[in-house]
Amino acid sequence: MGLVIGRARLIPLVELAIFAAELGAYDRAASYIADAQAFAPEPPELHDVRTVAGLVALAAGQVEEAKKYLADSVRVCREDEYARLMCSIRPFNLMLAEKLLEHGEKAAVLKYLEECQRLWSYATRQISSWIYAIQHGQKPDFLAPGIRTSMDKPTAKIHDLTIRSVFLTENPDERNHADVGELRARYKRDVAAAIKGKLGMQKN
Repeated sequence: MGLVIGRARLIPLVELAIFAAELGAYDRAASYIADAQAFAPEPPELHDVRTVAGLVALAAGQVEEAKKYLADSVRVCREDEYARLMCSIRPFNLMLAEKLLEHGEKAAVLKYLEECQRLWSYATRQISSWIYAIQHGQKPDFLAPGIRTSMDKPTAKIHDLTIRSVFLTENPDERNHADVGELRARYKRDVAAAIKGKLGMQKN
């Protein structure tokens, strides 16, 4: 963390929060979330921040609060075209949905998955199978192979984290004036460069 400066610190803070939540270290997860908030998280990071906040709430027995965080975690990805684009090019987070399903909160999870289906169109068929399973009293296989799980592989995730840090600006308001078409083109160029190890940021 000490080698990461500026708003780029947001990326490892969010990842650490996710990792802490996965380990059940909810106090640490909450601490990382609080630190991340100081760097004005953008939609993709907010998606994970809200997810982890919901897990922290659920661990404290605050089920209704956790359900609100679940809904909010996908709402932040629908705010505008920029939010939809930036969220849709990385995998959606199922950690809170899975935990809430274990608590019997089927309706909240189904609504979340339906919203995810609208945003992450590449996973439409897989999400439909999860929705079907839940509706029929079965446990969905969230770890089934697919594009989403491929995007979560270590090599793909490193590329994703590097490129996400590239998109962060010191002034978050700058994104409101950005041309989304150019952002989409820039993302494709940076992905290609990162894969070749040529992204000129000294981070890959």
